Amino acid sequence: MSGRCRGEPIVCTAEGAFRCFMGPEVEALAVGDSFLKTEDQNPALKLNYETAFELDYSKEHWCITELKMKTLAGNILLLLLATGLSLLAAEFAVSIIKPQNLNGWIMVKTEKGLLVNKSHGNARHQHGNQVVRYDFASPHLRGPVHSGHVRVLVLGDSFTFGWLLSNEHNYVNLLQQKINSEFGAGTITLLNAAVNGWGTGDYVAFVEDFGSEIKPDIILVFLNTDDIGRALTSPLWSFDHNKVLARTVPPKTPRSKLKQVLNNVPGYQWVLERSHLMQLARATVLGSRPINPEDGSPPPDVMTDGFYTYLDAETTRVATALGASLFSRLHLWCKEHDVYLVVATTGWHQPPYTESETTSAFMVGANALFNDLGIPFSDPSSQLWARRKNSGKTFFFPEDWHPNEEGAALIAEYAFPFLKSQLGNYCSQTNRCMR
Repeated sequence: MSGRCRGEPIVCTAEGAFRCFMGPEVEALAVGDSFLKTEDQNPALKLNYETAFELDYSKEHWCITELKMKTLAGNILLLLLATGLSLLAAEFAVSIIKPQNLNGWIMVKTEKGLLVNKSHGNARHQHGNQVVRYDFASPHLRGPVHSGHVRVLVLGDSFTFGWLLSNEHNYVNLLQQKINSEFGAGTITLLNAAVNGWGTGDYVAFVEDFGSEIKPDIILVFLNTDDIGRALTSPLWSFDHNKVLARTVPPKTPRSKLKQVLNNVPGYQWVLERSHLMQLARATVLGSRPINPEDGSPPPDVMTDGFYTYLDAETTRVATALGASLFSRLHLWCKEHDVYLVVATTGWHQPPYTESETTSAFMVGANALFNDLGIPFSDPSSQLWARRKNSGKTFFFPEDWHPNEEGAALIAEYAFPFLKSQLGNYCSQTNRCMR
Protein backbone atom coordinates (compact mmCIF):
# COMPACT_ATOMS: atom_id res chain seq x y z
CA MET A 1 0.00 0.00 0.00
CA SER A 2 1.23 3.47 -0.85
CA GLY A 3 -0.37 6.49 0.78
CA ARG A 4 -1.47 7.88 4.10
CA CYS A 5 -4.64 8.26 6.14
CA ARG A 6 -6.07 11.32 7.79
CA GLY A 7 -3.90 12.38 10.74
CA GLU A 8 -1.29 9.62 10.08
CA PRO A 9 2.20 9.78 8.59
CA ILE A 10 2.87 8.25 5.19
CA VAL A 11 2.60 4.44 5.39
CA CYS A 12 6.00 2.75 5.65
CA THR A 13 5.41 -0.36 7.87
CA ALA A 14 3.06 -3.34 7.84
CA GLU A 15 1.53 -2.13 11.11
CA GLY A 16 0.90 1.33 9.66
CA ALA A 17 -0.59 -0.22 6.54
CA PHE A 18 -2.98 -2.41 8.60
CA ARG A 19 -4.03 0.56 10.77
CA CYS A 20 -4.75 2.67 7.70
CA PHE A 21 -6.51 -0.35 6.10
CA MET A 22 -8.87 -0.60 9.07
CA GLY A 23 -9.88 3.04 8.87
CA PRO A 24 -11.32 4.06 5.53
CA GLU A 25 -13.50 1.97 3.29
CA VAL A 26 -10.74 -0.19 1.79
CA GLU A 27 -11.85 -3.62 0.60
CA ALA A 28 -8.47 -5.49 0.69
CA LEU A 29 -4.84 -5.15 1.77
CA ALA A 30 -1.79 -7.01 0.42
CA VAL A 31 1.29 -6.96 2.66
CA GLY A 32 4.15 -9.19 1.58
CA ASP A 33 2.75 -12.69 1.21
CA SER A 34 -0.43 -11.84 3.17
CA PHE A 35 -3.76 -10.88 1.61
CA LEU A 36 -6.44 -9.48 3.90
CA LYS A 37 -10.09 -8.68 3.28
CA THR A 38 -12.00 -6.11 5.32
CA GLU A 39 -14.96 -8.41 5.87
CA ASP A 40 -12.77 -11.01 7.56
CA GLN A 41 -11.34 -8.62 10.16
CA ASN A 42 -12.40 -8.03 13.76
CA PRO A 43 -14.83 -5.06 13.71
CA ALA A 44 -13.44 -3.89 17.03
CA LEU A 45 -10.17 -3.02 15.28
CA LYS A 46 -11.80 -0.51 12.89
CA LEU A 47 -10.83 3.16 13.35
CA ASN A 48 -12.98 6.23 12.62
CA TYR A 49 -10.44 8.66 11.19
CA GLU A 50 -13.02 11.44 10.65
CA THR A 51 -13.58 11.83 14.41
CA ALA A 52 -10.17 10.74 15.62
CA PHE A 53 -8.11 13.21 13.63
CA GLU A 54 -8.57 16.80 12.32
CA LEU A 55 -8.63 17.40 8.60
CA ASP A 56 -5.20 17.94 7.09
CA TYR A 57 -3.79 18.48 3.65
CA SER A 58 -0.98 16.61 2.00
CA LYS A 59 1.91 18.25 0.36
CA GLU A 60 0.54 17.05 -2.95
CA HIS A 61 -2.77 18.84 -2.28
CA TRP A 62 -1.01 22.10 -1.57
CA CYS A 63 1.04 21.71 -4.72
CA ILE A 64 -2.12 21.23 -6.78
CA THR A 65 -3.77 24.27 -5.13
CA GLU A 66 -0.70 26.41 -5.72
CA LEU A 67 -0.63 25.35 -9.36
CA LYS A 68 -4.29 26.33 -9.78
CA MET A 69 -3.66 29.73 -8.18
CA LYS A 70 -0.69 30.34 -10.47
CA THR A 71 -2.81 29.39 -13.46
CA LEU A 72 -5.58 31.78 -12.37
CA ALA A 73 -3.09 34.59 -11.80
CA GLY A 74 -1.57 33.92 -15.20
CA ASN A 75 -4.97 34.09 -16.87
CA ILE A 76 -5.78 37.37 -15.13
CA LEU A 77 -2.42 38.80 -16.19
CA LEU A 78 -3.02 37.73 -19.79
CA LEU A 79 -6.47 39.34 -19.69
CA LEU A 80 -5.05 42.60 -18.37
CA LEU A 81 -2.27 42.52 -20.96
CA ALA A 82 -4.75 41.90 -23.78
CA THR A 83 -6.99 44.71 -22.52
CA GLY A 84 -4.04 47.09 -22.27
CA LEU A 85 -2.86 46.25 -25.78
CA SER A 86 -6.39 46.73 -27.13
CA LEU A 87 -6.66 50.14 -25.47
CA LEU A 88 -3.26 51.15 -26.84
CA ALA A 89 -4.31 50.07 -30.32
CA ALA A 90 -7.58 51.99 -30.00
CA GLU A 91 -5.71 55.06 -28.67
CA PHE A 92 -3.34 54.96 -31.65
CA ALA A 93 -6.22 54.53 -34.11
CA VAL A 94 -8.20 57.47 -32.68
CA SER A 95 -5.11 59.71 -32.60
CA ILE A 96 -4.57 59.05 -36.33
CA ILE A 97 -8.13 58.83 -37.66
CA LYS A 98 -9.99 61.26 -35.38
CA PRO A 99 -7.53 63.21 -33.22
CA GLN A 100 -9.09 65.09 -30.32
CA ASN A 101 -8.28 68.33 -28.53
CA LEU A 102 -6.67 67.17 -25.28
CA ASN A 103 -8.41 69.39 -22.73
CA GLY A 104 -8.55 69.06 -18.98
CA TRP A 105 -11.60 70.13 -17.00
CA ILE A 106 -11.78 73.84 -16.29
CA MET A 107 -15.22 74.66 -14.88
CA VAL A 108 -17.55 73.28 -12.23
CA LYS A 109 -21.15 73.96 -11.22
CA THR A 110 -22.02 75.22 -7.78
CA GLU A 111 -24.94 73.89 -5.73
CA LYS A 112 -26.96 76.88 -6.98
CA GLY A 113 -26.33 75.94 -10.60
CA LEU A 114 -23.77 78.66 -11.40
CA LEU A 115 -20.95 77.66 -13.74
CA VAL A 116 -17.60 78.83 -12.30
CA ASN A 117 -13.89 78.17 -12.69
CA LYS A 118 -12.47 75.46 -10.50
CA SER A 119 -10.60 76.74 -7.45
CA HIS A 120 -7.28 74.90 -7.58
CA GLY A 121 -4.70 73.28 -9.81
CA ASN A 122 -4.36 73.87 -13.51
CA ALA A 123 -5.74 72.57 -16.79
CA ARG A 124 -4.57 72.07 -20.35
CA HIS A 125 -6.60 73.68 -23.14
CA GLN A 126 -6.09 72.86 -26.80
CA HIS A 127 -7.74 74.12 -29.96
CA GLY A 128 -5.99 72.65 -32.98
CA ASN A 129 -2.35 73.68 -32.76
CA GLN A 130 -2.99 76.24 -30.03
CA VAL A 131 -2.16 74.78 -26.60
CA VAL A 132 -2.13 76.66 -23.28
CA ARG A 133 -2.32 75.79 -19.60
CA TYR A 134 -4.50 77.73 -17.17
CA ASP A 135 -3.82 78.15 -13.45
CA PHE A 136 -6.63 78.50 -10.91
CA ALA A 137 -6.96 79.87 -7.40
CA SER A 138 -9.65 80.05 -4.73
CA PRO A 139 -12.40 81.05 -4.88
CA HIS A 140 -12.98 80.21 -8.56
CA LEU A 141 -10.41 82.61 -9.97
CA ARG A 142 -8.01 82.30 -12.85
CA GLY A 143 -4.51 82.42 -11.42
CA PRO A 144 -1.99 83.41 -10.56
CA VAL A 145 -3.35 85.74 -7.88
CA HIS A 146 -1.03 88.48 -6.63
CA SER A 147 -1.23 90.36 -3.37
CA GLY A 148 -2.27 94.00 -3.30
CA HIS A 149 -3.70 96.66 -0.99
CA VAL A 150 -6.66 97.24 -3.33
CA ARG A 151 -8.53 94.20 -4.66
CA VAL A 152 -10.31 94.55 -8.02
CA LEU A 153 -12.70 91.73 -8.92
CA VAL A 154 -12.84 91.43 -12.72
CA LEU A 155 -15.98 89.89 -14.26
CA GLY A 156 -16.77 88.90 -17.83
CA ASP A 157 -16.96 86.03 -20.29
CA SER A 158 -14.34 84.02 -22.19
CA PHE A 159 -12.74 87.18 -23.64
CA THR A 160 -11.96 88.41 -20.14
CA PHE A 161 -10.99 84.93 -18.92
CA GLY A 162 -8.40 84.81 -21.70
CA TRP A 163 -9.64 81.86 -23.74
CA LEU A 164 -6.71 80.08 -25.44
CA LEU A 165 -4.32 82.67 -24.05
CA SER A 166 -1.51 82.01 -21.60
CA ASN A 167 -1.34 83.77 -18.25
CA GLU A 168 1.19 86.12 -19.77
CA HIS A 169 -0.95 87.21 -22.75
CA ASN A 170 -4.55 87.48 -21.49
CA TYR A 171 -5.66 91.11 -21.30
CA VAL A 172 -6.40 91.08 -17.56
CA ASN A 173 -2.75 90.26 -16.95
CA LEU A 174 -1.67 92.91 -19.47
CA LEU A 175 -3.79 95.43 -17.55
CA GLN A 176 -2.16 94.23 -14.33
CA GLN A 177 1.27 94.99 -15.79
CA LYS A 178 0.16 98.49 -16.80
CA ILE A 179 -1.31 99.06 -13.32
CA ASN A 180 1.94 97.94 -11.70
CA SER A 181 3.88 100.43 -13.83
CA GLU A 182 1.49 103.27 -13.01
CA PHE A 183 0.62 102.62 -9.35
CA GLY A 184 3.43 100.34 -8.21
CA ALA A 185 3.59 96.56 -7.85
CA GLY A 186 1.66 95.23 -4.86
CA THR A 187 -0.66 98.24 -4.73
CA ILE A 188 -3.61 97.08 -6.83
CA THR A 189 -4.35 93.48 -7.78
CA LEU A 190 -6.81 92.24 -10.40
CA LEU A 191 -8.76 89.07 -9.49
CA ASN A 192 -9.99 87.42 -12.68
CA ALA A 193 -13.26 85.54 -12.06
CA ALA A 194 -14.46 85.59 -15.69
CA VAL A 195 -15.87 82.34 -17.12
CA ASN A 196 -16.44 81.05 -20.62
CA GLY A 197 -20.10 81.46 -21.61
CA TRP A 198 -21.00 83.90 -18.86
CA GLY A 199 -23.57 86.62 -19.36
CA THR A 200 -24.73 89.48 -17.17
CA GLY A 201 -26.89 87.18 -15.04
CA ASP A 202 -23.91 84.93 -14.28
CA TYR A 203 -21.56 87.58 -12.98
CA VAL A 204 -24.30 89.20 -10.88
CA ALA A 205 -24.99 85.75 -9.36
CA PHE A 206 -21.26 85.23 -8.75
CA VAL A 207 -20.97 88.49 -6.83
CA GLU A 208 -23.96 87.61 -4.65
CA ASP A 209 -22.60 84.09 -3.99
CA PHE A 210 -18.88 84.82 -3.53
CA GLY A 211 -18.50 88.58 -3.14
CA SER A 212 -18.51 88.45 0.66
CA GLU A 213 -15.77 85.82 0.59
CA ILE A 214 -13.57 87.67 -1.91
CA LYS A 215 -14.11 91.09 -0.28
CA PRO A 216 -13.28 93.25 -3.33
CA ASP A 217 -12.73 96.99 -3.07
CA ILE A 218 -13.65 97.50 -6.72
CA ILE A 219 -15.71 95.44 -9.19
CA LEU A 220 -14.79 95.86 -12.84
CA VAL A 221 -17.27 94.41 -15.37
CA PHE A 222 -16.24 93.85 -18.98
CA LEU A 223 -19.51 93.82 -20.94
CA ASN A 224 -19.15 91.72 -24.10
CA THR A 225 -21.16 91.20 -27.27
CA ASP A 226 -23.78 88.68 -26.06
CA ASP A 227 -23.92 89.24 -22.29
CA ILE A 228 -27.52 90.46 -22.31
CA GLY A 229 -28.70 87.71 -24.67
CA ARG A 230 -27.14 85.07 -22.44
CA ALA A 231 -28.85 86.61 -19.41
CA LEU A 232 -32.20 86.22 -21.17
CA THR A 233 -31.66 82.47 -21.69
CA SER A 234 -30.02 81.88 -18.31
CA PRO A 235 -31.78 79.43 -15.94
CA LEU A 236 -30.42 81.40 -12.94
CA TRP A 237 -33.00 84.19 -13.10
CA SER A 238 -36.70 84.69 -13.62
CA PHE A 239 -38.03 87.97 -14.98
CA ASP A 240 -41.81 88.26 -15.23
CA HIS A 241 -44.00 90.68 -17.14
CA ASN A 242 -44.02 93.03 -14.15
CA LYS A 243 -40.22 93.22 -14.47
CA VAL A 244 -39.70 91.51 -11.12
CA LEU A 245 -36.26 89.91 -11.02
CA ALA A 246 -35.73 86.79 -8.88
CA ARG A 247 -32.92 84.27 -8.44
CA THR A 248 -33.75 80.65 -9.28
CA VAL A 249 -31.88 77.38 -8.74
CA PRO A 250 -32.06 75.13 -11.82
CA PRO A 251 -32.39 71.38 -11.20
CA LYS A 252 -29.30 69.23 -11.69
CA THR A 253 -29.35 67.23 -14.89
CA PRO A 254 -28.00 63.65 -15.13
CA ARG A 255 -25.27 65.00 -17.37
CA SER A 256 -24.09 67.57 -14.82
CA LYS A 257 -24.20 64.96 -12.05
CA LEU A 258 -22.06 62.58 -14.12
CA LYS A 259 -19.57 65.36 -14.86
CA GLN A 260 -19.27 66.13 -11.17
CA VAL A 261 -18.61 62.48 -10.34
CA LEU A 262 -15.98 62.11 -13.08
CA ASN A 263 -14.19 65.32 -12.13
CA ASN A 264 -13.68 63.96 -8.62
CA VAL A 265 -12.10 60.70 -9.81
CA PRO A 266 -8.33 60.74 -9.02
CA GLY A 267 -6.28 60.83 -12.21
CA TYR A 268 -9.25 61.71 -14.44
CA GLN A 269 -7.78 65.01 -15.64
CA TRP A 270 -4.34 63.44 -16.13
CA VAL A 271 -5.86 60.89 -18.52
CA LEU A 272 -8.02 63.51 -20.27
CA GLU A 273 -5.00 65.64 -21.09
CA ARG A 274 -3.15 62.70 -22.66
CA SER A 275 -5.70 60.36 -24.24
CA HIS A 276 -7.50 60.87 -27.55
CA LEU A 277 -9.59 57.78 -26.80
CA MET A 278 -10.76 59.18 -23.44
CA GLN A 279 -11.62 62.53 -25.04
CA LEU A 280 -13.68 60.77 -27.71
CA ALA A 281 -15.51 58.73 -25.07
CA ARG A 282 -16.12 61.88 -23.03
CA ALA A 283 -17.48 63.73 -26.06
CA THR A 284 -19.76 60.80 -26.87
CA VAL A 285 -21.18 60.56 -23.35
CA LEU A 286 -21.05 64.21 -22.23
CA GLY A 287 -20.91 66.04 -25.54
CA SER A 288 -23.50 68.22 -27.24
CA ARG A 289 -27.15 67.52 -26.51
CA PRO A 290 -30.36 68.51 -28.29
CA ILE A 291 -31.71 71.91 -27.28
CA ASN A 292 -33.76 71.44 -24.14
CA PRO A 293 -35.33 74.39 -22.30
CA GLU A 294 -35.26 72.39 -19.06
CA ASP A 295 -31.46 72.40 -18.94
CA GLY A 296 -31.12 76.11 -19.63
CA SER A 297 -30.49 75.85 -23.39
CA PRO A 298 -31.97 78.56 -25.63
CA PRO A 299 -35.66 78.04 -26.45
CA PRO A 300 -36.54 77.44 -30.14
CA ASP A 301 -37.46 81.08 -30.83
CA VAL A 302 -34.03 82.34 -29.75
CA MET A 303 -31.39 82.57 -32.47
CA THR A 304 -27.76 82.76 -31.36
CA ASP A 305 -24.42 82.39 -33.12
CA GLY A 306 -22.43 82.39 -29.87
CA PHE A 307 -21.60 86.09 -30.02
CA TYR A 308 -25.01 87.68 -30.60
CA THR A 309 -28.60 86.71 -29.75
CA TYR A 310 -31.34 87.76 -32.21
CA LEU A 311 -34.98 88.03 -31.08
CA ASP A 312 -38.21 89.64 -32.06
CA ALA A 313 -38.66 93.31 -31.10
CA GLU A 314 -40.79 92.67 -28.00
CA THR A 315 -38.47 90.04 -26.56
CA THR A 316 -35.49 92.31 -27.25
CA ARG A 317 -37.17 95.04 -25.18
CA VAL A 318 -37.65 92.51 -22.37
CA ALA A 319 -33.98 91.58 -22.62
CA THR A 320 -32.98 95.24 -22.38
CA ALA A 321 -35.13 95.68 -19.27
CA LEU A 322 -33.62 92.50 -17.80
CA GLY A 323 -30.10 93.85 -18.38
CA ALA A 324 -31.03 97.10 -16.65
CA SER A 325 -32.50 95.20 -13.68
CA LEU A 326 -29.42 93.01 -13.33
CA PHE A 327 -27.04 95.99 -13.32
CA SER A 328 -29.29 97.78 -10.85
CA ARG A 329 -29.15 94.74 -8.59
CA LEU A 330 -25.36 94.57 -8.89
CA HIS A 331 -25.15 98.30 -8.14
CA LEU A 332 -27.27 97.82 -5.02
CA TRP A 333 -25.02 94.99 -3.76
CA CYS A 334 -21.97 97.20 -4.26
CA LYS A 335 -23.56 100.09 -2.35
CA GLU A 336 -24.49 97.78 0.53
CA HIS A 337 -20.93 96.40 0.71
CA ASP A 338 -19.10 99.69 0.05
CA VAL A 339 -17.64 98.46 -3.26
CA TYR A 340 -16.80 100.78 -6.16
CA LEU A 341 -18.48 99.49 -9.38
CA VAL A 342 -17.03 100.21 -12.82
CA VAL A 343 -18.33 98.94 -16.20
CA ALA A 344 -16.54 98.89 -19.55
CA THR A 345 -17.10 97.01 -22.77
CA THR A 346 -14.45 94.79 -24.31
CA GLY A 347 -14.51 97.12 -27.34
CA TRP A 348 -15.51 94.18 -29.52
CA HIS A 349 -19.03 95.51 -30.17
CA GLN A 350 -19.94 96.86 -33.62
CA PRO A 351 -21.47 100.35 -33.59
CA PRO A 352 -23.80 101.86 -34.62
CA TYR A 353 -26.11 100.07 -32.20
CA THR A 354 -29.58 98.97 -33.24
CA GLU A 355 -32.46 97.07 -31.64
CA SER A 356 -32.10 94.02 -33.92
CA GLU A 357 -29.99 92.14 -31.37
CA THR A 358 -30.25 91.97 -27.58
CA THR A 359 -26.90 93.34 -26.39
CA SER A 360 -26.82 95.92 -29.19
CA ALA A 361 -30.31 97.06 -28.13
CA PHE A 362 -29.09 97.35 -24.55
CA MET A 363 -26.10 99.40 -25.72
CA VAL A 364 -28.46 101.96 -27.30
CA GLY A 365 -29.45 103.15 -23.83
CA ALA A 366 -26.36 101.99 -21.89
CA ASN A 367 -24.86 105.45 -21.38
CA ALA A 368 -28.12 106.81 -19.99
CA LEU A 369 -28.66 103.77 -17.73
CA PHE A 370 -25.20 103.86 -16.17
CA ASN A 371 -25.31 107.64 -15.83
CA ASP A 372 -28.62 107.37 -13.94
CA LEU A 373 -27.18 104.68 -11.65
CA GLY A 374 -23.97 106.66 -11.11
CA ILE A 375 -21.80 103.86 -12.50
CA PRO A 376 -18.68 104.92 -14.44
CA PHE A 377 -18.95 103.46 -17.95
CA SER A 378 -16.73 103.31 -21.02
CA ASP A 379 -17.28 101.87 -24.50
CA PRO A 380 -14.23 102.17 -26.78
CA SER A 381 -15.85 99.99 -29.49
CA SER A 382 -15.94 102.69 -32.19
CA GLN A 383 -12.23 103.45 -31.92
CA LEU A 384 -11.23 99.82 -31.48
CA TRP A 385 -13.45 98.68 -34.37
CA ALA A 386 -11.88 101.26 -36.69
CA ARG A 387 -8.41 100.14 -35.59
CA ARG A 388 -9.26 96.50 -36.30
CA LYS A 389 -10.60 97.29 -39.77
CA ASN A 390 -7.70 99.48 -40.84
CA SER A 391 -4.72 97.69 -39.33
CA GLY A 392 -4.57 94.73 -41.70
CA LYS A 393 -3.75 92.46 -38.77
CA THR A 394 -5.63 89.41 -37.50
CA PHE A 395 -6.85 89.95 -33.96
CA PHE A 396 -8.55 86.62 -33.32
CA PHE A 397 -7.80 82.92 -33.55
CA PRO A 398 -8.82 81.38 -36.88
CA GLU A 399 -12.01 79.28 -36.68
CA ASP A 400 -12.52 80.33 -33.06
CA TRP A 401 -13.06 84.14 -33.06
CA HIS A 402 -11.67 84.74 -29.59
CA PRO A 403 -9.01 87.46 -29.38
CA ASN A 404 -5.48 86.21 -29.97
CA GLU A 405 -2.38 87.82 -28.42
CA GLU A 406 -2.73 90.84 -30.72
CA GLY A 407 -6.44 91.14 -29.92
CA ALA A 408 -5.88 90.91 -26.16
CA ALA A 409 -3.17 93.56 -26.34
CA LEU A 410 -5.56 95.80 -28.30
CA ILE A 411 -8.32 95.43 -25.69
CA ALA A 412 -5.87 96.23 -22.89
CA GLU A 413 -4.58 99.27 -24.78
CA TYR A 414 -8.04 100.79 -25.17
CA ALA A 415 -9.34 99.77 -21.75
CA PHE A 416 -6.43 101.08 -19.69
CA PRO A 417 -6.94 104.86 -20.01
CA PHE A 418 -10.46 104.58 -18.57
CA LEU A 419 -9.36 102.07 -15.93
CA LYS A 420 -6.41 104.24 -14.96
CA SER A 421 -8.67 107.25 -14.40
CA GLN A 422 -11.13 105.23 -12.28
CA LEU A 423 -8.37 103.69 -10.18
CA GLY A 424 -6.90 107.14 -9.75
CA ASN A 425 -10.27 108.47 -8.55
CA TYR A 426 -10.60 105.60 -6.09
CA CYS A 427 -7.06 106.05 -4.80
CA SER A 428 -7.50 109.78 -4.28
CA GLN A 429 -10.78 109.24 -2.41
CA THR A 430 -9.56 106.45 -0.14
CA ASN A 431 -5.80 107.04 0.26
CA ARG A 432 -5.34 103.27 -0.01
CA CYS A 433 -2.97 103.23 -2.97
CA MET A 434 0.12 104.70 -1.34
CA ARG A 435 3.32 103.10 -2.65
